[in-house]
Amino acid sequence: MQRTGSPRSRCRHIVYCGAFGKGTGPVWMSDLNCQGHEESLWECSWPRIAGIYWDHDNDAGVVCRPFSGSFTNAPSTEKSSLISALEIGLPVAAGVIILLLVFAFYFRCYRRDRGEYDPRRELVHMGEVSPVSPSTDTGQINPAFQKSKFSYPDQLDSESNNETDWCEISRERLTFGERIGTECDGVTFHGKLCRENGNIENCIVKTIKDSNNEESGSSDDQNDLLTEIKILNSLGSHPNILNFFGACTLKGPTYLIFEEAEHGNLLDYLQQNQKNDETNYSQKVCTLSKVEKLRIALDVSKGMKHIAERKCIHKDLAARSIRLGKNSVAKVTNIGSSRDIYDRTFYEDISTGKLSAAKWMAPETLESMNFSSESDVWSFGILLWEMETGGDVPYPEIEAKDLLQSLKSGHRMDKPAMSSDVIYEVMTKCWQSSANERPKFSELCMVLDTLVTRETTC
Repeated sequence: MQRTGSPRSRCRHIVYCGAFGKGTGPVWMSDLNCQGHEESLWECSWPRIAGIYWDHDNDAGVVCRPFSGSFTNAPSTEKSSLISALEIGLPVAAGVIILLLVFAFYFRCYRRDRGEYDPRRELVHMGEVSPVSPSTDTGQINPAFQKSKFSYPDQLDSESNNETDWCEISRERLTFGERIGTECDGVTFHGKLCRENGNIENCIVKTIKDSNNEESGSSDDQNDLLTEIKILNSLGSHPNILNFFGACTLKGPTYLIFEEAEHGNLLDYLQQNQKNDETNYSQKVCTLSKVEKLRIALDVSKGMKHIAERKCIHKDLAARSIRLGKNSVAKVTNIGSSRDIYDRTFYEDISTGKLSAAKWMAPETLESMNFSSESDVWSFGILLWEMETGGDVPYPEIEAKDLLQSLKSGHRMDKPAMSSDVIYEVMTKCWQSSANERPKFSELCMVLDTLVTRETTC
C-alpha cells in the first residue's frame, strides 16, 4: 500500500505454473503496472518475462482495491520498543561481522605475501583421484602449468585460479578403448579409469589430433589442451556439464579424462528419432515427445547458465556438443574448446564452405569473430531448431559463405513442422539481430522450466 494524496493500490502478479489450477511447480513473481483504478488483478498491464511468450491464466484470485480510510500512529508498547531495538542492533551486528570478514581476508593475503600461506594445501579433490601424479613430489607445482609455459585465456581471471587446483591422473590407471571420433583439433576414445580403491569406471579420453602422430601434437596444440584444462577446472562441477575427472600431463602426451555419458551424443540421438513430415515430405520432424525435448532443452539451458555465470563462453554450442547421461540428462561438452578453435583460416574456411560450424554462429561472430554469452544464446536457438527437426542441418538452402549477408538482410529459418508456436518464439528471440535484445540463459531457464511444468501437470 502506498501513502499518497490520492491513495493507489500496488499489485504484484503471482504466476502459478500449474496448468488449470493443477501442479506443484514454482511460483514466479513479476511487477504489474497498476494505475490505482483497477478492481481486479487482471485489469493491470504486465510485462512479458524475458520478452518471451508467457500465459496469463486466471489461476490467482487476487483482487486489488484502492485504500480508503486514515492512518493513525499505533500507541507505544514494549513490543514496538523491542522492534526498535532490533532495527538498531541487527545492522550493527551485521557491520561487525563484515569487518571481521574483511580483517580475515586481509590477514590471509598478508600471510600469503609473506610466504606463510600456501593455497595448494586447500586443493579440492575431485572424487577419489589423486591431485598430484605419483611421479610428482607432493606439493610440487606441475611443470606443465608453470606460467612461462602457457598463458591464461582472456575469459578467466588468473588471480582467482591456483596453478595446481586440478587433478593429475597417473597414466598407469588409464586404459584406452576404441576410438570415438574427432572433435575440432582433438580426438576422443573410450577408456577405463582405475580408481584408487580399485574400482574401474568407464570414461572418455581426449587428446591431440596430429596428422603425423596423433599422440604427440605440436606445442601449440599442447598449450591449447592445457588451457582447456584451466577452463574446465574453473567451471567446477554441475549436473548439466560433462564431469571432468582430471588429466595426464606429465611424462607423455596430454590426456583429458571425462565421465562417459551412457546414451551418447544428442545429435546422433535426434537423428535416430527423425522422420519425414507426412504433410511435407521435404521437411524433417523429431518423433521424441514434447516433454522430452523440453527437458533436454532445459538441461542445456541450465548448463549454459552456469557457464555464463562463471564468465566463460562456449563458442561451439550445438547438438553435437551435448551428451546424454543417466536418465537422459543432457550435459554440455566441448566447453574447453571455447579457446581459439577458429584461427586465422576462419574466413578462408567460410568462403570455401569448409567451416560447417558457421551455421550455428551469430551474425556478429561471422562478421568480426565477436564471441560472447549472447552469441551462445543465438547458438542455443539453432540447437532448439535441431531438436525440432531431428538433427537436420540448419539453413539447408544457404551456403556458409552466403549466410552472413542472408542474416543481415533479415532472413531467419521458418518454424519447423509440428513445432509449437511457443518454442518457435523462443527460437526467434534467440535470433535477434541485436545481441542485447536476446534473452539471458537465466531467463531461458525460467521459461523452459515453466513449459516443462505445464506439460507434465496437464
